[in-house]
Amino acid sequence: MPNVGVRLTVAAIVSGISTYVVLMIVARHLSLAENSTFLVFWSAMSLGYGIFTSIQSDATRAAAVWARAPGQGMEHPQARPRLVTMIWAAGAASMLVVMLSSRLWSDGLFLYAAAALALIIGIGQFGASTSAAYNAVLVGHGRHSIFAVVILLDGLLRLACVSIAVASGGSLVSISLAAMLPSFTWLVPWFIYRETREELRRTRSDRGIRGTLVAWGQTVLASVCASALIVGFPVLARITSTEREFAAAAPILLAVVLVRGPLLLPLGAMQTVIIGHVASSPAGRIDVPRGWVARAVAVAVALVALAVIAGPSMLRLVNADYVVSGPAFGGIALGSILIAAFTLTSTVVLGRGRHSQYLLGWGVALAAAIAVLVSAAPFEQRIVTSIIVGPIAGMAVHLLSRPHKVRNP
Repeated sequence: MPNVGVRLTVAAIVSGISTYVVLMIVARHLSLAENSTFLVFWSAMSLGYGIFTSIQSDATRAAAVWARAPGQGMEHPQARPRLVTMIWAAGAASMLVVMLSSRLWSDGLFLYAAAALALIIGIGQFGASTSAAYNAVLVGHGRHSIFAVVILLDGLLRLACVSIAVASGGSLVSISLAAMLPSFTWLVPWFIYRETREELRRTRSDRGIRGTLVAWGQTVLASVCASALIVGFPVLARITSTEREFAAAAPILLAVVLVRGPLLLPLGAMQTVIIGHVASSPAGRIDVPRGWVARAVAVAVALVALAVIAGPSMLRLVNADYVVSGPAFGGIALGSILIAAFTLTSTVVLGRGRHSQYLLGWGVALAAAIAVLVSAAPFEQRIVTSIIVGPIAGMAVHLLSRPHKVRNP
């Protein structure tokens, strides 16, 4: 696990830095209102990706079970559905739903180019499903180094695509398309490593189709709540704000995205590994040394202080017109740390197969955040308070829930 953690951390850091640069380049290139729209597009696209990240988590658990003993303890294992078939089918269905329903929601969500942005999001949905299937099988079969390569390439290719689009004077639509294309990054290692192609083809679910869909249904519902709070937060802000408020919302929304980035980007990598680790453990346990907890708290305090002191000036380096106060930055940093902690603890809950408790925790967290966002408080205050209250409410639910006994599939 230590070497795995190092590789994934390095890959996530490089990918995270690449994402930072992408957001900064776009903020300098687009107008304030256009960048507000791009941030909502980025959020909506990531929200869709989050759905398949949750399916990836449960598929990783199934792939780990299959890799440990293919077909053992199963009646007619060949009758079990292939993971890749089910996930890709879900991706195709999701793409169609997004495209066919786009007229109902795109105009109210985007200030510009609504139809084109909805189409790009739909294609990205299918790309996310193909990536989820490949990544789940990689981690389930213990191929963490290749998984790290996928994470690394995703960030670097996105930076390259967006840089080319901006350098050529690209519009909001062309930049958005460039940001979506790396959802198919997994095709690079898929072509290179033949053994991963075979594992992707052969790996099956540890449940039948009905059981798999029921588990995924609970996981996806939880993911919608989780993604809305984490990567989809600008969408929530758009839905709960007036058009006038939102036209000037780019500074506070960009601050949220930039502060959360260093904390949340590594979680996407580690979440899948934690699921595989817990699922592979006979007792469904994951032991965390006490020293790690103390260090995490110390780092959290330092990050909040750094955000208060350096946040406003760093944001103005991106765009001189972007102004957010120090206390607001501190609140965003605190909320980001809490959402990161909540994501990790809920991942352990999911790894133990407690889908209902996982769903309940994220549902309560989302409801608490929305309750703050629809209040009569000023816009910036609503934003900062909601990202603090949400994860606290969700963690409380998980801590108070009674654990179920781990059952072998």
